[in-house]
Amino acid sequence: MGIELTRAIDQVWSIGAGWSEPSVLTYGAGLDNEQVFETSYKVQLSQNFSVTGDFQYIKNPAANQSESAVSVIGVRAILTL
Repeated sequence: MGIELTRAIDQVWSIGAGWSEPSVLTYGAGLDNEQVFETSYKVQLSQNFSVTGDFQYIKNPAANQSESAVSVIGVRAILTL
């Protein structure tokens, strides 16, 4: 679930949240539900080029059971030809 807000014609901010129940077959029994919170900001620098920054916070990550929470930062660039 999330929302997207347009600040200007060339800027978009989004925020979202979700959860999942880890599969017993994949990860084993006894894991807490995974919760994800994410926000991103997209800037259209030209008609054919945009950059998006992204931040994710994952609580009880099923794929990394040694951590109670992890944070992920990313940057994506899109060039349309």
